[in-house]
Amino acid sequence: MKLTSAQWNVSQNMVQLISRHYLIKGRVQGVGFRRFVEARARSLGLVGAVRNLADGRVEFLARGDAASIRDFERLIAQGPALSQVTEILSGDVSGEVYGEWRSSDAILEGTADQFSVLKDGEEPWSVSKN
Repeated sequence: MKLTSAQWNVSQNMVQLISRHYLIKGRVQGVGFRRFVEARARSLGLVGAVRNLADGRVEFLARGDAASIRDFERLIAQGPALSQVTEILSGDVSGEVYGEWRSSDAILEGTADQFSVLKDGEEPWSVSKN
C-alpha cells in the first residue's frame, strides 16, 4: 500500500518522541567519546547535546523516537575504541532542564534540529524525570 503525502505526514506525527538524560562513567574523556556520541546521535536522527563534566563523566540529553533511542543506547554502551564505559545512568525527562543548557527547551519541545557538543560543565544538569 502506497501512502499519500498527507497520510505519511499523519503517520510521522504519530511517532512518540522521548527525551532521555544520560550520565556516563568510565574512561570517557580524552578518548573521543563526545564526538562519538554526536556522530551516532546524528546518524539516528536524534537531537540533543553532550558535554564533559568536571568529575570525569560525560553527560548528554537525547530526543528521538523510542527505536532510535534504543539503538543509540546500544552504541553508547560500546563507545569508541579507546573508551571503557563502566556505568550508564539514564532516565526519561519531561518538562524542564535547569542550568546552563540554553538549547534544552528546544530539545524537549522538539524544535531543535541537531545534536551538539557543548563546553565542559562543573555539575550535571538538574532534570525533572518521569
